[in-house]
Amino acid sequence: MKESELNIRVLRKDEWEQAKQLAWDVFEKDILPFYPPEAEKEFAKILGNDLMLSWLRFVGAFLKDKLVGILVWREDDHISYLFVDSVHQQQHIGHRLISWLKEKRKGHDLSVNSVLTAIGFYEKEGFEKEALPESKGTIRTVAMRYRCKEEA
Repeated sequence: MKESELNIRVLRKDEWEQAKQLAWDVFEKDILPFYPPEAEKEFAKILGNDLMLSWLRFVGAFLKDKLVGILVWREDDHISYLFVDSVHQQQHIGHRLISWLKEKRKGHDLSVNSVLTAIGFYEKEGFEKEALPESKGTIRTVAMRYRCKEEA
């Protein structure tokens, strides 16, 4: 994949269902195997809560017209979700989504509660652990923060 082939933009509301399906597919394949079966119900409940999702910002990464990655964040600069289609992982799409957000929110720190399997990715993106792992329901996460470096 050439960098110029990837288009990153804010998703329209009519694209949310496609984004939720991508999130579910990645969660089911790459995250759920590491968690108890109850995590499936927990995540499905989140994806089904349109009121909660309406408070979030959705950004998509597209190859041609195909949605291959999403980044979802709150106004307080907290990353809620980052998912890349399993077929397109290891192609720097997650990095491009994080870079997009860093540029968009220039001058602001970013935070995330990373699932354990994604800690290494976030560390490569400049995030640092702020706490020990904790459970949010059935899903274990680690609070991490990217500290914006002010330009001199």
